[in-house]
Order: sequence, then C-alpha cells, then structure tokens
Amino acid sequence: MSTPPKPASFQTDPSRGANLYRVAIVGAASLKGKEVAEMLNDRNFPAIDVKLLDDDESLGQLETMGDEVTFIQSVRAEQFDRIDFAFFASDQECTRKNWTAVRRAGGAIIDLSYALEDEPGAAVRSPWIERELGKTVPVELQPGPAVTAHPAATVLAIQQLPKAVFDAQVAFNMVTRYGEQSAPSLENIERRVLKHYELLVGEQAPKPSLLLVQAPIFHGHAFSMYVELEQSVAVGDLAQALAGEHITITRGAEEAPSNVNAAGQGEILLTVTRDANNENGYWLWAASDNLRIAAATAVESAETMVATRPRGKIQ
Repeated sequence: MSTPPKPASFQTDPSRGANLYRVAIVGAASLKGKEVAEMLNDRNFPAIDVKLLDDDESLGQLETMGDEVTFIQSVRAEQFDRIDFAFFASDQECTRKNWTAVRRAGGAIIDLSYALEDEPGAAVRSPWIERELGKTVPVELQPGPAVTAHPAATVLAIQQLPKAVFDAQVAFNMVTRYGEQSAPSLENIERRVLKHYELLVGEQAPKPSLLLVQAPIFHGHAFSMYVELEQSVAVGDLAQALAGEHITITRGAEEAPSNVNAAGQGEILLTVTRDANNENGYWLWAASDNLRIAAATAVESAETMVATRPRGKIQ
C-alpha cells in the first residue's frame, strides 16, 4: 500500500525571523493558483504548511510544491482553521462562498478573483506601485481583504507620464468584445482596469483612454501606448527615465516585447520608438506575463501583512 504524499513544506529565509505561517490556496488547480504556489516558493515565503484547495473535479490531483509533492483537497470551512493567509485564485462564486469562513477563523485574505473589491474594508493592492509612489500602507490588526490589482492596471501605473493615450492593433482574428453571454465582458474588464489604475495612482494622475482587445493567445498582456511630451527628448533618455524596478528596456529585434518573451518573467518588457510624424510623440510597446504579475502582487501583499500576525498561529 502506497504512502500518502506529505503536505508541502517550505524552507524559510533566516533573515525573516522565526515566525512561520499556515497558508491556503483556493483554486490551486487553476493557472493562477499554480503561479501563486510557485511564487510562494520563489520568494521563500515563511510558510510551514500550504493547503491546496479546489473544487471536486480536482480532488486528489498531485501538485509539486518546491521539493515536495502534495495533493488538492476540497474547499470546506474547517480547512481554514488556524490558517494565517488564504489566497483566493478561484472563480468569483467560490471566493464569495468561502471568504467569510477565513475571516471568521481570523485569517488574512488575498483575493486574486476580484470578487471582494467592493466589500467594506477591502483594498486594491500593488506593492510595486505603492513603492513607486512612496505610499505607506497602514498596519491593521485585522486587515480587510487585499484585492490584487489587475495586472494591466499595474503595468499602466508603473511609471507616471504627463499624458498617455492607449491604442491597440487589430487583426481579423482579434475582438474588442465577447459574446453577450460571456462573463466577465471585455467592457467590464476595461472598467476594472481603469478603476484599479485610479485607485493605485490617485485622482491627480492623468486618465488614460483604454481599448481592450482579446487576441488568440494562451495568456499574457501586450500594450501599445502613445505618449506625447511637451518637448522632444532623445529616445534613449526617455527609455532610461522609464527603466526601473520590474521594467526591462529591450532594444534588439530578438528581444522585442512579446507574449512569448514575457512568459514566466516577473518583469515588464518595454521598447520605445519615436512617432514618424510627430517628434514629440513616442510609441511604447510592452508585454508582460499577467499570471506572474498577479501572483507576485498577491504574495508581496501577503508579505506586507505579516506584521499583523507577529506570531502566526503555529502551535
């Protein structure tokens, strides 16, 4: 008779101190859930135990967590007992059904499904942008749900420029809307991106025009952005001004931003060219891995909440 696989265990960074935490990933079989699990391992999040939870179709499915193999369990209220952090990478219905059980158990909630963005006390979070803008997030003993900012909003907000108009290239097999029965619609996603952008950068930042286009790709985001400055600057100087944390400027044709090049990277790939007809106008072409950015945002948000749980719940 075979021995059941052991729950995942994570090696912790001694510099983080001795505090260890119990974590649950709801929607662990989804691409987003898998990315969160990988990001927890990559960032050495101080977790002593990670529960993988999902719907009945995924029960018993084996997953690799760091150097260990564990299996997916069902989502039940008792699974959240003594959980310190719960990542909801599930669909919105599952999140709405189960998040209050985490709150009653005293766990911190990180929502990647956007189901909780309008709940009282919820905060749209992007630690990347918070560092960029020098924002200080207050420490709360029982924080509300941390809703990860839409990856597209994070990319748009990563550097502030005087004026931006966003455009998208359209081919015959690209669409600007889904069918009437789709949920969410592209229009709803556009509104979410703009809403999260404004929450991240504040009301004083320029408001971009945004057109969201669905392309036939597996996952990833690509951005075509037009920026017009008050006066002409060298392309290299503008690229240097945009470079920084999480932004990689690409120059060669083989390195040009694309969904393929950005896959698996936590960086935003960006190239800058001058407009052919306006010496003050510049085109920015960027690409990013939306799953990677969402997972990084979720785990970094949890890291900023560690101060609210100085001892964890490990006994």
